[in-house]
Amino acid sequence: AISFASCKKDRTCTCTSINGSNSSTKVITLTKITKKDAKDACNKTTSTSTFGNSTSTSSDDCKLS
Repeated sequence: AISFASCKKDRTCTCTSINGSNSSTKVITLTKITKKDAKDACNKTTSTSTFGNSTSTSSDDCKLS
């Protein structure tokens, strides 16, 4: 019988964070993870924060590399 096992290895997730007119890039290393699980962990997120009367929205556009 042939068995297929998912290859667990270190993967890199690069995220560009956009908050209003500011942007920054961060790199996250995911260790010993399958490609499918890494894709799930490395995804686009959007969040909204409220400080007093001010509300800001930020988003992270992440890509698995």
